[in-house]
Parts: sequence; C-alpha cells; structure tokens
Amino acid sequence: MRCIAANRSVLTALDQNTTLAGYDRTNCTTTTNDIDSTDIVQFADGWYAYPDLNTFDSPLLLATLTLRNIKPSKALSPWNTKLDNSTTIPLTEIATRQLEALFNLSQLLFGLARGEQSNYTFRDLQLGHPPRRFREAGFNKFPNNNRSTGFFGTFQLIVNDILKSGAIDIVYMMYKDPRIRCVKQKSLDLLTNITTINEVGYFILDRYCQFLIQLIQGIRDGHLIEEKIPSLSVLIRLCKVIVEKNLLNHYQHLIDMQFIDILIDLFEYQQYKTNESIVYFIKFESLALQCLYI
Repeated sequence: MRCIAANRSVLTALDQNTTLAGYDRTNCTTTTNDIDSTDIVQFADGWYAYPDLNTFDSPLLLATLTLRNIKPSKALSPWNTKLDNSTTIPLTEIATRQLEALFNLSQLLFGLARGEQSNYTFRDLQLGHPPRRFREAGFNKFPNNNRSTGFFGTFQLIVNDILKSGAIDIVYMMYKDPRIRCVKQKSLDLLTNITTINEVGYFILDRYCQFLIQLIQGIRDGHLIEEKIPSLSVLIRLCKVIVEKNLLNHYQHLIDMQFIDILIDLFEYQQYKTNESIVYFIKFESLALQCLYI
C-alpha cells in the first residue's frame, strides 16, 4: 500500500495548516491515472482517501466517524467527545478517516432521501470516477424491492442508526471547528438531510441549543451558503419544527436576533437575486408567515 499525492482536487478553501503528520511529504505528485485502488491518496492540504473507506457501508462509516472500534487511549482526534480540549489536537490520521466517513455518509443520505441508487464517494469524486451504485459499494440495507417508495424507509433506518451511535455529537463538533471550511460544509450537508425528519430536528434543537443561534450568526455574517450547502436549508427545517412544536423559547431566540430582518437584508444583495437563491427566500417567507401564528 502506497501513500501518494494526486495532482488535482475539487476541494477548495482548505486551511494551510491542516496537514497530516507521519507521512513522507517528499513524495512526488502523481497523476490520477497512476493511482491504484489500494493506495492511500493525499489531496489538498491534509485531506486523505483511504481504500477501505471507499464505500457506502453505513455501519463501517459510522464506526469510523464515532471512533467505535478504537481504544479510547489511542483515539487521538479533535472530534473525540471523550477528550478534553480536543480543539487543540491536530488533524491526525484518525481524524482524516473521520472526514472521509462523514463525506460518504452524507452522500449516502443525500441519495436515499431522493430515492436514488447511486452517488459519488469522496475518492471517486476527487479522482473523476463515475458515481457508484449503493449496493455495489457496500450498502446492504435496501428493501428487497427497488421501489423509490421504500428508499425513505431505508433513509429513516440510517438516520436512526446515526442517532443511536452518537454521531451527531461528532458532527456538531466538526461543524464548530473553524480550521477547515469544507468540514462545516459536509456537517451542514448531513444535518440538512437528517432534519428532513421532524423528530430529529427537535432532538437537535433540544440538545444543541446554541446551534440555531450559530446558524443565524453565520447567515448574518454572509454565509448563506457554505461551499454549496445552504445554511438556510437547515434553518428552514428547524423553523418548521419550531412552528409545529410551538417551541416559544427557540422562536424567541430568532426574534431577539431579528432573523427576519437579517434574511430580508441578505436577499437585497445582488449575489442572492438569482433564481437559485430566490427559492430559499420563498421558503423562508412561507415559514416566517407561519411563525406569526405562534
């Protein structure tokens, strides 16, 4: 097994300090055509692709993300809920494996929620390979029939596994980590998918009371979109839960932060007057009107 560096990556806005110690950085850059399926591949600024994680095997991805099969004394990662002051820990090999697991798990959920049977793994996307069918890439929780109506039930099973595993605690730690913007992107991506289920949205609001405020602050500061993942998508789904559950305390947070004014002002910017962005304003407008009934 080799550890080599590819000569291109679709990842952008990566922090210059996120390097993985322990590997020989003098290796020559190679082309993607030279990479074998058994190679560990280094991409921009510390991102790695591991051959055993090039999969949609959800139990494996969850075990990797939550450090389930690693002894606590050896689970050195900034995203380890059992360590104190974990944000001071550099991105270790264990941490970069967590990143890849997060990415592939998010890709799996994205496809299942839309009744699709394939998507890109992290490795395939970086190397320009075609998307992979979930069944052929290790996912074995589909119902016997291939009807899209059964896909959402499978999606719910995976979300339930995520809740039971404690993975949301890890994802929330990743979301708050400022070192790599793409981590925030994929964290929001996963949270957007799982909050499709209202009960999960309620769980997140109840367990991470600051998350709603952080979302508003990020949108206020111009981060309506985090590397293609709209922060507003998560906010919209959480607002829906607030309305349906009549969660007055959370709604009061939104009012105190003047979230309606923030979003209206934001949509005055020229960059958010495109057709792609207007759809989010329309969704928000509908939810804002619902909130008036609280």
